[in-house]
Amino acid sequence: MVGRQRYEFWVTVASEDKHKLLQALLEYRQSTGEGIIVESDEEDVALLTVLKEIYGGHFHAVDEFRDFLESRDIPFQGMSWA
Repeated sequence: MVGRQRYEFWVTVASEDKHKLLQALLEYRQSTGEGIIVESDEEDVALLTVLKEIYGGHFHAVDEFRDFLESRDIPFQGMSWA
């Protein structure tokens, strides 16, 4: 039996860029005609809701998210582990 290789990928956005990220994600979602209803005034809850709605269940979510951040000039740090 051949062992499976495990990989982990993650992207970190600084807390001072959360508002910029949330606005960019909401604008992106609105531009696709798939608006998101966010039922919280708390920025962290709203951001997590939008991220889940857009990227939840996507096999390439980390790559897609990283590409999104680059296209919107939002600074981030990325890591991977194998």
